[in-house]
Amino acid sequence: MNHSELISPTMLLSPNIGPLAGAQREGLHSVLKHICEKNQLTVNDVFSNLILPQCGTPPNRVTKMGSHVHLINRGCAITKRLISRIHELVFVPDLSVFTLREFVELRGIGEIAIAHDRKWCPECFDSDLATKVGPYDRLLWCIDDVQICPSHKVRLRNICPSCGGGPFRVLVGHDISGHCPKCLSWLGGRSVILEENRDEHTQFLFWLARTYANLLETPLPSQLDVSQGINEVLRALAEKHFEGNYAALARAVDRNKSVLCTWLKGKGSPSWRALTEISYVFQLPLPELLLGQYDGVSISTIRKLPLASITRLTHPRKLPQRRNTEDIKSFLAGVEIGKISNLTTLNSVAKRLNINPRELRRIAPIESAELSKVLADRRKLSRSRKQEDRERLFRDEIPKAVSKLLNNGLQPTRRALHKLLTEVGISVMRREGSLVKEIVQQTLEHGNYVESISGNYCANKKSGN
Repeated sequence: MNHSELISPTMLLSPNIGPLAGAQREGLHSVLKHICEKNQLTVNDVFSNLILPQCGTPPNRVTKMGSHVHLINRGCAITKRLISRIHELVFVPDLSVFTLREFVELRGIGEIAIAHDRKWCPECFDSDLATKVGPYDRLLWCIDDVQICPSHKVRLRNICPSCGGGPFRVLVGHDISGHCPKCLSWLGGRSVILEENRDEHTQFLFWLARTYANLLETPLPSQLDVSQGINEVLRALAEKHFEGNYAALARAVDRNKSVLCTWLKGKGSPSWRALTEISYVFQLPLPELLLGQYDGVSISTIRKLPLASITRLTHPRKLPQRRNTEDIKSFLAGVEIGKISNLTTLNSVAKRLNINPRELRRIAPIESAELSKVLADRRKLSRSRKQEDRERLFRDEIPKAVSKLLNNGLQPTRRALHKLLTEVGISVMRREGSLVKEIVQQTLEHGNYVESISGNYCANKKSGN
């Protein structure tokens, strides 16, 4: 089969698919790989020729996998268009069960973070060899916060142990399930089992993995609004542990009080990471927190979040800087009259002021517009002067090079002429070919020579001279 001819809807063979429910269910990207393997096609062939050109409206159709291909596991609008197209090509069950649709359909909570790169458990791959389906990627591994396999208690890998390649995207052009996309070596093998009580960070990672695994095992009702239940549990936790002090509750979960008040007032929704951290701090199961159940509040405890898990603090929020408008305008005036000659663009001026160019135009719109015109004129004048200097240099050196070639009995061809100019430090650009040709012709006419092949600057002496 010629892969380049796969441009029209074609019926493909149905592959063996993993579990349709539970924490061990297969991810949608893994199902796509199995479809390609069953039909002996590459992922690139199927995506570029059969799926992507038919997805979306004509202006928005694409033919290549983009950097956001991992979002197909989320269960959003992109996933629905993709699934509808796959159902036209192959007989498979409802593919929405292989996505995080249950998490997306919950209301009153932020979007769940999907991992950009693939992760895998080598122990799971080894156990898959004895099954009919073979090795496949779990949907649980697609969640960004999940770093541990709750079944085998090992750390998920993202680097090939054989070649050191990775991290890899969830879908690669040439991909085989359970094998490295780079060296095609087996990704399974024995791994070190983690001790759950080794340190606080490991306990936190185990809590996250088991929490999401339990939600996949027993999904919550579809289209459920969890905002009211979350607010009720948060108020109950504040009353039990902090006597109604919401500032202390916010400090316990490493959040600002304003963020917590935004949740309680219904003006914002907490993220999945925030809810899992609250669940860990108070050792409260996440389903009870989402459903607003008070049974676990009475026996809840307080734990501290491990410092290694608070990754959001590595990028602190930048505080706004106060700008002196008069000083900025004075600096722009100095640049306009030529005090700082090395600043030739408005972007370089903004960089010197340590300010965004858009912000600079907002603070001083009139001055910025006038300075932009002045700098544009200066750049134009500078380019014309450089061009004049270069033309003057050509008119001085090219006649010398032509005379040297003719005196040595050589023809002033383009290659020979460019070689001599390069020796004196002049590199002729393509757009300057007509200028060089003109100067060569003038030199030959002035020296009583005629040009035989004008395209190559080639000339011979007149006969008899």
